[in-house]
Amino acid sequence: MTTISSHILDTALGRPAAGLVVKLEALDDHGTARTLAERTTNDDGRVAGLPRSSANALISYSLDNGWGFSANALVTSPIKNNFTGTLVIPTQYEIDGSVWYHYGKKWEYRLSVGNITDEKNWARFPKAHLTPMKKLVDVVGILLDDPTIHGKAVEISGLNHYFHSPRTPVDESMVVAVDGVQSRSFL
Repeated sequence: MTTISSHILDTALGRPAAGLVVKLEALDDHGTARTLAERTTNDDGRVAGLPRSSANALISYSLDNGWGFSANALVTSPIKNNFTGTLVIPTQYEIDGSVWYHYGKKWEYRLSVGNITDEKNWARFPKAHLTPMKKLVDVVGILLDDPTIHGKAVEISGLNHYFHSPRTPVDESMVVAVDGVQSRSFL
């Protein structure tokens, strides 16, 4: 598993760079960039929802008779999952493993098992912050059916949802991002 983190510093001012748009893009077969994700940095110059750090260790061993095995461990630091830093996912780890057998020069049979230790990383997470998929579907239905909430922002947390006026954009890049989202058709 690969993780991406960001911490952007404004070296001219000597402080974290807040309000910058960060994009993750991939090039297609024709060399055209396609945006996979787009976020804005918080006051600490970080993108909410990404861990400050992570560590990954992999070990594998192949025997002379064609058999082999590997183990992989991944640890992520606590993740501030909102811009205020009040919703924190605690440190998590996972151990994965696999066993394989090489048959001839072209074939390999492999059995991989994820989360061998059956860690319940999200079990400690407050259930009040988890939003069931049915709630998301219900709110999308409200957005599509109720013309009086056109232009409103929606906030969903757990089983609650709130419609409110959108926040004032922090800079011109946010105006462009918000206008782009509002002009898209979701039907």
